[in-house]
Amino acid sequence: MILNILADKPHAVCFPSPAQGHIKSMIKLAKLLHYKGFHITFVNTEFNHRRLLKSRGPDAMNGFPDFQFESIPDGLPPNENATQDVAALCEAAMKNFFMGFKQFQALQEKGLVPLKDESFLTNGYLDKVVDWIPGMRDIRLRDLPSFIRTTDPDDIFFKFCAVCARRASEGSALIFHTFDVLEQEVLNALYPMFPRVYTIGPLQLLLNQKPEADLSSVGCNLWKEEVECLHWLDSHKPRSVIYVNFGSITTVTKEQLS
Repeated sequence: MILNILADKPHAVCFPSPAQGHIKSMIKLAKLLHYKGFHITFVNTEFNHRRLLKSRGPDAMNGFPDFQFESIPDGLPPNENATQDVAALCEAAMKNFFMGFKQFQALQEKGLVPLKDESFLTNGYLDKVVDWIPGMRDIRLRDLPSFIRTTDPDDIFFKFCAVCARRASEGSALIFHTFDVLEQEVLNALYPMFPRVYTIGPLQLLLNQKPEADLSSVGCNLWKEEVECLHWLDSHKPRSVIYVNFGSITTVTKEQLS
């Protein structure tokens, strides 16, 4: 009976890049598709699948008949901090995953990257304006993803971006977690480059309009959540706290934070 019901539904396989922020956004998209009647298969790496079980409990990945979790090998070592090694993460991802860094190949072809030597990091070279990227007027080299700041043409980060740029055009469609009014100029430049470009954000705003009860148990935190900070936040007046997010991989010392 369940198989017959699933056969009548469109099936979406959701395959995020294996880092916390990417998984979180993909879970939100998967939930929205599920609300629209899709059968969901959410694919994590084996490493992250184990982390989710550890942080959320042994039954966290059981899912529902039409919202299932699967895992695939990722090539990462089975130690606690494997995804803290960003180079290893990118190398493993480059062999199995794709996403778009559209301009990296062109930057290399024009001789702008990789950098000739380390002095280019401090001699003002990164302030060079790149005036030929469609929809991104007056952008400087330093404003582009920091992966370009390498002197090694075989740098794994740089190679990762170059491969992703080539792969982006192979998809039948591209979706962006943004909305037109926010980034209209760059989106207008992207529309002629790809056959189908869709903006789907902000995902959380869309989710807030859906009943949460059905999928309330579906989450994505790779670390055990520490809720103590919520009590501290509740003790402050509204709009009196500034929240700064450095991502899930960045680590800073107390001195750097202060």
